[in-house]
Amino acid sequence: SMSRHLTQDQVEHFKEAFSLFDIDGGGSIDVDELGACMRFLGQNLSEKELADMVERWDQSGTENINVEGFLSMLASHSDVLDVEETMIYAFSELDPSGSGRIPVQEFIQMMMKDSDESGASAILERDLNVFLDEKNLLEDNLVKYPEFVVEMMRL
Repeated sequence: SMSRHLTQDQVEHFKEAFSLFDIDGGGSIDVDELGACMRFLGQNLSEKELADMVERWDQSGTENINVEGFLSMLASHSDVLDVEETMIYAFSELDPSGSGRIPVQEFIQMMMKDSDESGASAILERDLNVFLDEKNLLEDNLVKYPEFVVEMMRL
């Protein structure tokens, strides 16, 4: 069974990721939402890889993946997913209530720390602020981070 391959901790994190990206609350995610979700979990996948995943793990023939299919898919890839290292872990640490919102300053610090360590060019705070503003991702100085990851996927 899938739970053999995933720790209870992983299952909780993955379910949390799934529900954040199931933006309409319908209990399933489409290929774009899957891409955003996987990126959130630290996996950058090509459109072809994502389409293949949806085809393989779609249990309802609707070109969507439900949470069971999602967990089965991740269980089969569990060797590449180190939850401790993933964005969801970092974001959820900053968002203990699971509101999908984190303070903009903490968000920016985290994003800049991240870009620094990966050797990528440091994301400028100014660019982040402009992006958050343009995409309407700020509300009362809180970043709507699931939507942020979705927007990042579209770049």
